[in-house]
Amino acid sequence: MGSKSDFFENRQCVINNYSRKEMQGWIDKMLDYLGGEIWLNKSQNVDHPIVRLWNRKDYMATNELLSFAYAVSIMDRVDSKWTAKTMKVAAGKNFNNVHGAIFEIIALSIFQDSDCEVIPTSMGNPGIDGTICLNNGTEVNLSIKYYGISKAELDFQKQMDEIYNHIGNMLRASKCLSADVVIDMKKYIDSFSEKKILIKQVADLFDKYGERSGCEQVCSETNLAICYLRPIQNQNLSGAVKSYKLLAVSPMHKNEYKNLRDKIDDACCNLKKHAPGRQNESKKTLFNGILIHIHEDADIDAYQEEMQRYLEENNGNKDFPIDFIVLYQVCVACEEKAEHYYIYHVIKPAVLPHSIINGSTSNTLSLPVISFFIGKIGPDSSKRALLSNDVVLSELTDVYHYQKGEIYEKSREYSESQLYGEVKMLAPGVRVSPVFRLRDKNVIPKIITFENEHMEIL
Repeated sequence: MGSKSDFFENRQCVINNYSRKEMQGWIDKMLDYLGGEIWLNKSQNVDHPIVRLWNRKDYMATNELLSFAYAVSIMDRVDSKWTAKTMKVAAGKNFNNVHGAIFEIIALSIFQDSDCEVIPTSMGNPGIDGTICLNNGTEVNLSIKYYGISKAELDFQKQMDEIYNHIGNMLRASKCLSADVVIDMKKYIDSFSEKKILIKQVADLFDKYGERSGCEQVCSETNLAICYLRPIQNQNLSGAVKSYKLLAVSPMHKNEYKNLRDKIDDACCNLKKHAPGRQNESKKTLFNGILIHIHEDADIDAYQEEMQRYLEENNGNKDFPIDFIVLYQVCVACEEKAEHYYIYHVIKPAVLPHSIINGSTSNTLSLPVISFFIGKIGPDSSKRALLSNDVVLSELTDVYHYQKGEIYEKSREYSESQLYGEVKMLAPGVRVSPVFRLRDKNVIPKIITFENEHMEIL
């Protein structure tokens, strides 16, 4: 049932601290649980997040697939029956449940400290997903929740994809060589009529842009958005192929934060109903907590403050079942002034005062060491910023954002008989490609790159 084909064939991979044979074994194990290559190739699974990653060959997709396969291999050793049941959900068609099951496997796999044991809970218990048993006798019940990209943000991304395609068509019909478009939304677009107004606003901007000598910067402001259009700067642009990029930001949907608060409330209710009774508070050995995955566009610092207030408001309530909430966020980050992208894991805890995480006394909570397959981990949130000529204009917080572009540069002469050019990512979603003139033809090399900074399954 498992795939015996070479996972790494024609695929980028930057992981070198494990052997290809060992990593191939993880992939085969993951596929065995999912249904093998038959499952991968079923037409009805084409939009499944694992299949989408499989069909990509860039290194970031490889990182995600190997991270999950590694987690599956760990949980297979911990409890193969639980893993089989959870992977059956992960292979399903309800993507909310798919993401929830994938995160349960990853979340329980990260507690690999020698001072603890991980016990997955039977799927019939809606209150607890797993228990971490420490060697000092402390038990930590975890309710694991996934709050991924919302429908509202997905709709925004689709709308901007449509506008991006319009920009390409309008540029090709104009006399201008390039277009750098910025759309700063004043409100979230939630109707078809507003989307049509925005498309017309951008089209009108192109009419002005093409009329001006040299295609200089133009700006347009309506009640819906401020739009800027100018030539792409600081690039050695090719005259053979037109270059364009789009950056768009939008306020979040009004229910974006409310939806997460509702998820926390539901988890608390289930824990209250189904969590086992507590030990004597004077010598507490049983703790209940929520580990929740929030999507990369969420302001994790603001969420942490709100969750801390939520816990403190319930401090002293003996019926309140929660001791702590841990917020987890993962994103693609970039080192400043370096074209190096990596996976960054952010951990933000909110804790009741009587459960301070320091492990200094018998009735305080001490969590075990956690580790991820790949990437950096830290308490500081990754900052997103709007840049112009490498200068930070503003930080992007509490917004949806979209970034995509194709920039074509002239190739350079290395010698009288040699040309060279570099294919690179200017930013996540923005690719720079050289154009070579060979035998009276324009040749553009194709490489494998990841299109944006959104995670599919992590």
